[in-house]
Amino acid sequence: MSRQKLDLALAFLVSQPAAAAAVLELVSASEAARFLREAPPGSAAVVLQKMLPSYVASLCAHLEPAVAAELLKDMDTDFLVAVLRCLDRRQRRRVLERLPERVRVTCRLLLHYSEEAVGAWMVASIRVLPEDCSAAEAQTRLTSELEGPDSEGVYVVDRDRKLRGFVGFGTLLSAASDASVSSIMEADVESVSGRASLVSVADHPVWAHRDSVAVVNRKQQLVGMLRHVDLRKGLGASAKTIEKSRGAGSISGAVEIYGQSFLALFGTVCEAVSQSGGRGNR
Repeated sequence: MSRQKLDLALAFLVSQPAAAAAVLELVSASEAARFLREAPPGSAAVVLQKMLPSYVASLCAHLEPAVAAELLKDMDTDFLVAVLRCLDRRQRRRVLERLPERVRVTCRLLLHYSEEAVGAWMVASIRVLPEDCSAAEAQTRLTSELEGPDSEGVYVVDRDRKLRGFVGFGTLLSAASDASVSSIMEADVESVSGRASLVSVADHPVWAHRDSVAVVNRKQQLVGMLRHVDLRKGLGASAKTIEKSRGAGSISGAVEIYGQSFLALFGTVCEAVSQSGGRGNR
């Protein structure tokens, strides 16, 4: 097989991920898995996120755990967890073991909750401040934390990790450097239980003035935050309503234009992989 044909097929994955996903779903999971072994993980991940989690899980069943983990590790956490839920217990454990530690820890926490619970859809890796630090110390802490979800401020906890308050970034930046965080924070902030159902918090008063809400466990310890956008995603998934017609015109049009050519290239790639014994097993 010429390198040019493989490059053309991979270019299609990058430029038309939704259409490529639709085409790949036309073939068996084992054949699609063989093709994805040849694709750069980043390009393949973009395509996989256009598929249903259950179908991605069926692909993973035909991939070595290390290969599956490499494809999944950079996906949105909510989608990754949805895929893991569709794997059997043994497969899930093997894939989890090969994910980066931070991703693995977050996934295990979210998998602990039922799919309809707040905890399954919360952001677990959030910025947090201890109540006994000063404004200057807080600014240093937050500056060193390069990663974290978009937010208007940061939650404050005590040394037992119990939720104590919330401080906006504006308030923090304008405070005297020696002011304690506990003296400038908003106390008695609203929170929801990680075990609460999504339906039960859909009409929570907090959404009238905030885009996110703190999530706590049974000990009132802060375990994450639920964003309104993730609440909507969770409610949509729980309702089992998949609107296949949405965007169907553009996707089906792309499939009609490129699909046959891509399938031909796809077949060539798979044939070459079979003849070489499967380079993905290196």
